[in-house]
Amino acid sequence: MRARLTENGVPTLYSSTPQLQVKVQVLYLSHWNTMSFLRVTDSKHLSPVMAIMKMNEKFVVGDIILIKKIQLQPSTYFRDDEIQPLIDTDLNHIIIIEYQVVEKKDKVCLLFNLPSDKPGDSSYWHSLYLIKNCLVKGDIGDLFFKEGEKRIQLLRPDCNMLRERGNELFKQRNYNKAILHYDMAKQKDNYDARVWNNSSQAFFSNEEFSKAKRDALVALKLDPFSKKAYYRASKAMVKAGDINGALEVTEAGLYICGQCEELESQLNTIKEKID
Repeated sequence: MRARLTENGVPTLYSSTPQLQVKVQVLYLSHWNTMSFLRVTDSKHLSPVMAIMKMNEKFVVGDIILIKKIQLQPSTYFRDDEIQPLIDTDLNHIIIIEYQVVEKKDKVCLLFNLPSDKPGDSSYWHSLYLIKNCLVKGDIGDLFFKEGEKRIQLLRPDCNMLRERGNELFKQRNYNKAILHYDMAKQKDNYDARVWNNSSQAFFSNEEFSKAKRDALVALKLDPFSKKAYYRASKAMVKAGDINGALEVTEAGLYICGQCEELESQLNTIKEKID
């Protein structure tokens, strides 16, 4: 079944209207303590990260929700260093105050089609560009995009070099130095999902499972179509004792990415632990 979403629903969320009736599909979801962070789609756009302080009705990736009321908070609203990577510190934050789950994922298909010839179209930076006009009008100013694009283009070669050096160190099992290089790469381009993905793997190998989980979730925030990030987040959650979280993120990966041998095997492992 193909559900009907609100046309241009994502830009509408940034229209500075607190009372809304916007129907969107959840494409990314992470939890940290009592808070939840999500990205949604209206089938054409992908939203930046939004937050729910405490869920009053549970939903998962793939579900359709009706957003009824929001609050717009300044970029400095979240001060906890642990969650900084999970949000977007460059943007004002949408806090969802009231919502309703209207359709469950098992009744609808994935409504955002990733162009196979343009994988970059799922990138976080590109998704911001698609709603640039409403963000500039109500939020951050055109200078953010001009300077941000220039900075990314200028520093991306350094980011790639540091990431590749980190990969070499990881292969040598020098995990601490690999992590250090990934951290430096993040400072050059914190929108590169590959860096966060590799950093998660290094933290996992270094038995720092909470950090491995966080970095995998950040990788998914930046690229919600990454099979590796779903797999790494799930493995880290299992090691951290969060079996329910591992189940949720593994099922999300299979819904978004389709068939994946690693995720299917991980799902069987989790179900065995639950049984």
